[in-house]
Amino acid sequence: MSEPAKKPPLSLIILLTLVAALCIMIFLQMRHGFHMFNTFHPDVEGLETPATPGFP
Repeated sequence: MSEPAKKPPLSLIILLTLVAALCIMIFLQMRHGFHMFNTFHPDVEGLETPATPGFP
């Protein structure tokens, strides 16, 4: 432990990469109006849903 780490462990790099990818996916879904996570999607329910406020 007295020896300073020259580079972060591989597990930490993988974890940060997965978290970053998840954040990017959530951000993209928010910009598109949560098409993947919206349970009242027109294609699924066959109903018209109001536009997500704040997004075109």
